[in-house]
Amino acid sequence: MKALILEIQQLRGLAFLAVVLQHTLGAFIRQSNVTMGDVVLLSLLYQLCKFAVPAFILITGFVLFYNYHERLHYPSFIRKRLLEIGVPYFLWAIVYYGRFAPETPDLWTGFMEFGFQTLSGWVCYHLWFVIMILQYYLLFPVFRHLYLWGKPYLQTKRQVVLAYGGLLLLYLALGWFYVYQLPGFDAALDYPLIRQAFVDFRDRNFIFWFFYFALGALAGLQVTQWRAWVAQVQIKNGFVWIGFLSYVFFFFIDTVQMGADGITVDMDAASLFKPSVIALVLSSLVLIYGLSLWLVDKGGWMARLNGLLGQHSYFGYLAHALVLDYTADAVRKAWPVLNPSMMMLATSLICVMVCLLLSIVISYLPFGRYLGGSRGNPLLGWNEIPRTDATLTVSMGVPQTKGG
Repeated sequence: MKALILEIQQLRGLAFLAVVLQHTLGAFIRQSNVTMGDVVLLSLLYQLCKFAVPAFILITGFVLFYNYHERLHYPSFIRKRLLEIGVPYFLWAIVYYGRFAPETPDLWTGFMEFGFQTLSGWVCYHLWFVIMILQYYLLFPVFRHLYLWGKPYLQTKRQVVLAYGGLLLLYLALGWFYVYQLPGFDAALDYPLIRQAFVDFRDRNFIFWFFYFALGALAGLQVTQWRAWVAQVQIKNGFVWIGFLSYVFFFFIDTVQMGADGITVDMDAASLFKPSVIALVLSSLVLIYGLSLWLVDKGGWMARLNGLLGQHSYFGYLAHALVLDYTADAVRKAWPVLNPSMMMLATSLICVMVCLLLSIVISYLPFGRYLGGSRGNPLLGWNEIPRTDATLTVSMGVPQTKGG
């Protein structure tokens, strides 16, 4: 029997933790009683969490190409994904629409508004990601065909480096154009389709995330080589990561303004589409993947808990915004003397644990899978773990295989 690639589950757990932390600090960094010390700490944590969404996209590319690059029966493939990802999303969209829905003059208008918000991912601030990731599943036959077409030209290390170097330059250019040039194209932005694709719905447009998916595809197609490379470059990458983190962090802090109404923070100053932030994210992904390998090798309660978070990450992702809404209010009332930084950390921890416990309980209910619940054997799709013929150990930074 083939062994599981366990670091994928660890990576999911770390990404889920980062998502919760990022959304929690977004709620507390704008409090009226926030101090400059809070802003500095929360801003640093904000940059540390930037890898979260790209990590989930990388995992998607990894899993899809690892399992389906040779054979794909699209009808059964997409049916599974719509059942395991689409149905829970739709049910949670109903929950969030009931919780946060705007007032509408009549039932029909409300129904139409719900349909629009559900299809666009606007029902709640975090659901855009599911709409974006579903595009990769729907279009996977196209991506697979492109891979099969280009496979003869990707036979050597030099060819792979040149191809991915070109993709990276293209992706950086796309980010540069979007952040620094697109705002000046007023005439083009007058066209609704252009504005919707590149401005209003940019975060849920798969094009703006394609490099992370392509990087995941490379890792999934060359698991052994990818692991070896990640382990080999960890020290050098650590210095690169510190450099990019420092640059992005200090640039972000430089945009903070202090006025009569308190401290104002521009969260868009560290947009994920900025070339400098893209560089930080890519370095972070290598670092976090190395940490995932280390957790698998080290084992212990920390790896088991994080792996459990990874297994239940889809339910956690869908539910955490609702849980966070109640948790933040409870923490503010229970510990009003805490400063915003401590409130944020306490809220994040409680939110993560509540999401995990809810997912475990719901997973044992007959309808649990339709809400995103996952039991011992994860379903294919979001919770899918690719399999390989050998398990991995990491010794002194050098990956080794055992068993077979």
